[in-house]
Amino acid sequence: MKHKPGKWTEKMSLYSKLIIMNIKTDMKRVMVTIVSVAGSCALLMAGFSMRNGIIEAIRREFNEKTLYNYSVSFVEGDDTGANIRNTMEELENAGAGAISIRNENILLTYNGEITSGILMCGDMNEIDEVFPFWSKYDSKMPVDAEGVYINCKMAENYHLSVGDTITILDANMLPCDAKIAGIFLNYIGRQLAMSRETYQAVFNTEPKDNTLLVSNDSADAVAVREMLDGANGTVNIVTTESVYDDAMKLASVLNLIALLMIALSGIMAGFILLNIINMHISQKKKELTIMRINGFTVREVIAYIARETVVTNLIGIITGVGIGIYLGSRILHLIEGKTAFFVHEPLPWTIILSVAITAGFAVILNAIALRKVKYLKLTDI
Repeated sequence: MKHKPGKWTEKMSLYSKLIIMNIKTDMKRVMVTIVSVAGSCALLMAGFSMRNGIIEAIRREFNEKTLYNYSVSFVEGDDTGANIRNTMEELENAGAGAISIRNENILLTYNGEITSGILMCGDMNEIDEVFPFWSKYDSKMPVDAEGVYINCKMAENYHLSVGDTITILDANMLPCDAKIAGIFLNYIGRQLAMSRETYQAVFNTEPKDNTLLVSNDSADAVAVREMLDGANGTVNIVTTESVYDDAMKLASVLNLIALLMIALSGIMAGFILLNIINMHISQKKKELTIMRINGFTVREVIAYIARETVVTNLIGIITGVGIGIYLGSRILHLIEGKTAFFVHEPLPWTIILSVAITAGFAVILNAIALRKVKYLKLTDI
């Protein structure tokens, strides 16, 4: 079959024209090569994106969102208020910071669906200092509106918007309506927040604080811990650092998943690409031998074959990056559940690393297969 050159090919070199002709005449092999390279790169992108999405969410939650060092819960009773005030005074005298809030596990419903959450109630400006309220689009949120602030994952799960009304069940399991005042970014957890005034209006009762959020600030960290351990009425002391470490330990298995993706990518490249390249060279053996007879050097013959490989591999890598980004985002969405909001946007290093590994596999396999060019014989014609 003859291929008429178009105007856009007239200024091309002979090698370039031959590459285009070879691609047109052997489109099935070219497509299999592109799909194989794309699949290999997509596996890498998906694995790295999944690992990065979860670990980056944990890092942001505890380094950018949770700015206090301790969450200290107190036994609720007649002495709770006095115990909290005394502990705050000791901490402030030592140079530490502390805010008093009510922390409460709640149940809420919307359109017949029920879910749970952890309600933080207190001075919203104080809470904002140690637990910043940012929108999903990384813009700072005002926190002076009347109503309840919910996390973005809850809003996504139940299709909620600012101004909607949700029903919160009080301690007696009676329904209480609350308007959504804002939707804030939260990567891990089921937090909601409201002011004391909103709490009073929604539940018709005054909120009684039961938790201190403590920041070391300028105080000695060891001294702060000793104060908290010796405080009256404490029932639970949770350090942000320990929660972060536990989360990272659980996420460490993702490193194994990333290694598995690399191994699968290598196997796919090894079994499929190497066979395709070998078949291509075998089909071109007569043509390549004639080139050698006509004075082309080994390097020139290899360059002739390699140029087409570079083009098809490049197309496959670009396609694989796009597929891998989508696949990684879909996997993250499936494993998020109801309480997590992972980072779906791939970081630049994940793309660079996936491209580098895929390209590395391609270079190695082509180098192995193209060694045959050195040993072409007249008998191959």
